[in-house]
Amino acid sequence: MRRFSLYRRGKIFYCQFYNPETGKYLSGRSTGETNRNAATLAVYEWEQNGIPDRGGRGCRPVSEAIDVDTVLETIRKTDLTFQDAERIVAVLKMRGLIETAVVKAGPGSELFTAFLSRFWDYDESPYVRDKLAHGHRIGRRHCYDMALWLKLYWQPFFGDKRLAQIQKADLKRFSLWLAESNNLKPKTINNILSAGTVALRWAKANELIVANPADGLMKFSGGTAERGVLTEPEARRLFALEWADERAHIGNLLAMTTGLRAGEVLGQQVRDIGTNRLHIRHSWSNKDGLKSTKG
Repeated sequence: MRRFSLYRRGKIFYCQFYNPETGKYLSGRSTGETNRNAATLAVYEWEQNGIPDRGGRGCRPVSEAIDVDTVLETIRKTDLTFQDAERIVAVLKMRGLIETAVVKAGPGSELFTAFLSRFWDYDESPYVRDKLAHGHRIGRRHCYDMALWLKLYWQPFFGDKRLAQIQKADLKRFSLWLAESNNLKPKTINNILSAGTVALRWAKANELIVANPADGLMKFSGGTAERGVLTEPEARRLFALEWADERAHIGNLLAMTTGLRAGEVLGQQVRDIGTNRLHIRHSWSNKDGLKSTKG
């Protein structure tokens, strides 16, 4: 089989190189010549120095042009899955050839904010089911807090972007927007960011997306506001006052004298009160109800 074929279109000769991998000729390229011999010499020069780029940015070796044609023909003929398409898109993104692309009907085509909302819905979340099935703990209150961050910050910022469209640059802009426009402490910003970064990490691990755009996203640092501690005389004066709610008075007195967390104080039951000790068996929250203690 000849390495290339010449044909005339109008007065100009065009060249088609033969691809031995596909058994077909590549698309025709104009030689710019009206004489066959001159056109043949031009093609010989292409074989030696490369085919001139249409944008005038240099020359591409004939072997590379054949390789690209082979890749395209393989894509056209192969029965690709949505996951295959997303992997191809990921490579093109990595090479800087495209910025965003959404695979039709693939898992990455879901609205990003809809995915996040479902991810932190305790009763519907595949992430929560996965955690619980593997014996890990995750509470309704935690999911509620994450969903609240989504509603306040993620949804207004990302709007109708698709899951597969999210780029690291988007997350960087979002994190800077949180820091510069919302008067938030560094720890709060990191908590807000985790509502999305945890979900993206899970999406990558479960092949909903081919790459995690949150990989390497820098967290914010900075000290938290110092908490004041009552002196002993201040504490005595506080508990000597008449409290409007005796339950609050007893609960705070218990926390002060034992160091229990608020949820552990609320989780105390009659059977937990011994003759000379308290048994700390439960914690309580308004989202989870009675549950096991944190530690």
